[in-house]
Amino acid sequence: MSAGLLAADVCVRPRPLTHHQPGSSMLRRLHRAARMLSLNPVSNAVATVTDLAVAARMHAALLQSEGDRHELHSAWILGWCHFLHRLRVASGTLPRSGEVRSALNASAAGILREELPRELKRPLSELAALGEGKPLGLNEGLTIVQSLSVRYTQYLEAAILLGEEMLQFGRSRVRRARFHHAAADAGLTRAESEQRAGASVLHRADVLLWALGLGPAHTDVVRFVVELGVNDADMAAALLAAAPALRWLGVDSYEAASHG
Repeated sequence: MSAGLLAADVCVRPRPLTHHQPGSSMLRRLHRAARMLSLNPVSNAVATVTDLAVAARMHAALLQSEGDRHELHSAWILGWCHFLHRLRVASGTLPRSGEVRSALNASAAGILREELPRELKRPLSELAALGEGKPLGLNEGLTIVQSLSVRYTQYLEAAILLGEEMLQFGRSRVRRARFHHAAADAGLTRAESEQRAGASVLHRADVLLWALGLGPAHTDVVRFVVELGVNDADMAAALLAAAPALRWLGVDSYEAASHG
């Protein structure tokens, strides 16, 4: 089965399973898991379709006949189609700002219906070992999907925020914006290395470190940062721990403390 078969225009109903088919019990479980996608909120849809891909991968090696492999492909297509349906339903619940093409040159609804599935299609099919190319390693595939999930969550938030900006002010305040997908990867790369050491935390400081060009190989580079609104200095601590040569100035009125 090619990765191209995961396009939305091939969402077809798989033929019914028969009880005497080898592996039919496992395939029915996959069908049930696929249908559960339509019951989950969008925040869980990516995780559920990823679990389905992993299940398909594990069971693919157990199937001997061409008929059983065809049914496995059918179950996977069914799951993908329910995933697309879940995203379409979610896009219909967005506020008005989610339908507006903002300074990002994208709308949140378009991101859900088109961009996210387009990005996930190939890595998920290769994770399921049902694509034409070489299957992704399990850890590699899960890492790619996790990265896409993290970055598209942020992308959607930015699209809705800038959609509201477009509704209220047009392009008078924000003429053009760009979402840097690579910023999330920097944090995930660090988190993976920490996970091997027994701890893994993603932090918003990772985005700032990426923007400042302060990756693991540039910890001695001097940069000057002013933070407005320090609160408990959690951000400052994360920045300075990752980049000791950073020159940081924090500004905060601490009005709550002065009135306490």
